[in-house]
Amino acid sequence: DGFKYTLTALGIIDLLAIAPFWIGFFVPPQYLNTIRALRMLRLLKWFRYSRPMQLVAFGFYKSWPQMKPLLFNLFIISMTSTAVVYEIEKSKHPGIDGIFDAFYYTTVNVGTSGYGDLGSMATASRCVIILAFIPALIVFSAIIGVTGQAFEEIFDMERSGKADPLTIFKTERENHKQMAKTNRLYRKPWKRQQNL
Repeated sequence: DGFKYTLTALGIIDLLAIAPFWIGFFVPPQYLNTIRALRMLRLLKWFRYSRPMQLVAFGFYKSWPQMKPLLFNLFIISMTSTAVVYEIEKSKHPGIDGIFDAFYYTTVNVGTSGYGDLGSMATASRCVIILAFIPALIVFSAIIGVTGQAFEEIFDMERSGKADPLTIFKTERENHKQMAKTNRLYRKPWKRQQNL
């Protein structure tokens, strides 16, 4: 029963809270400041006692099945535009030395931040960013909509007094398992025929 606790969300939070203390004994002195900064992970223990934090976590958990394909689409858009920008800019732009620089440039521009530390030299890569921006913006909007709908359902439960975060986590986990089982059946049509 004690081992099962270590695999729960609260057990993992407890492990992350105490791990930097023990890791500090085994790392070279030059990394101690980084390890000490990781002690901020202890704030995650507040999750156990804070109902609002539990509700926020549940909102993201509830929206996760719908967010997975959206995030995958965003990943495909990002990787495709990164590869094209890298191929265009690698010999023309001194600031883009590798694929990571191209990924940074693409992500910052598609994500609408646009810090200005890297700018495109070629018109072709600017066109790639413009073409990637439109579908990425649509996916961002869908992610916000899905997450907002999940939070609206959570807040409605909270207002009606039906929200016990730990209980509804278990119910939602069962829903996720059932959804995953259904998805596996649809990927294997021969098994679907057997179940009918």
